[in-house]
Amino acid sequence: MLQDIVVSKKIIPTTLDLVDIAGLVKGASQGEGLGNAFLSNIREMQALAHVVRCFEDQNITHVDGSVDPVRDAEIINLELIFADLESISKRLLKTEKLLKTPDQQNKKDHEILINIKSELESGNFISLENFNEEENIFVKSLHLLTVKPMFYIANVSDDKKSKELLSNLENFAKKLHHDVVPTFIKIEQEIALLEEEEKSEYLELMEMDEPVLNKVIFKGYEILSLQTYFTAGVKEVRAWTIA
Repeated sequence: MLQDIVVSKKIIPTTLDLVDIAGLVKGASQGEGLGNAFLSNIREMQALAHVVRCFEDQNITHVDGSVDPVRDAEIINLELIFADLESISKRLLKTEKLLKTPDQQNKKDHEILINIKSELESGNFISLENFNEEENIFVKSLHLLTVKPMFYIANVSDDKKSKELLSNLENFAKKLHHDVVPTFIKIEQEIALLEEEEKSEYLELMEMDEPVLNKVIFKGYEILSLQTYFTAGVKEVRAWTIA
């Protein structure tokens, strides 16, 4: 460790903010559940980590009466698409009114909006890779939910059915080029309550190389293209996050 080389008075780690937002329900884009409040919250996020249940437990009910991670993931994706469609449709109305003017930028923006709407209506997320550098500036200004990088956190158990559900989710996510991070959330809660020395012993007992929270953080860094650099001196050793 850097601290072993440079003895400093203080060690300041870098951080990645994870915001817990209440779950989304079918029809949220039409105001169901938390509706627009939920969509407004996630619009402020730089990336999305969708926690999906991949285990059955008679003591824990599911809002839809059964456990199906693919169905749950599809509901979220569709609500994001519906929300973006509404936003794009409103923006299109504005550009259409200016099409007869000599505003060339408006014509370009209108064409991009038409392409985005077509993709959304086909049930697809929007990829910035499909636009050139200039177009990307406009697309980013739209603050679309379906542009945000996303991965799934699969809450699993160690039984056969859970492994089957996890496999279904992984196959679904692969088609969308999204990653899945499996985790025993119950175990993670227990790990969080332990002292550092006890954590190491517990991880070894559970045959885990590290807490899944670490993997979630690394995945967040990866999809946001973040890097860490270090500065060291007598006063402090500090880690910094840069894009």
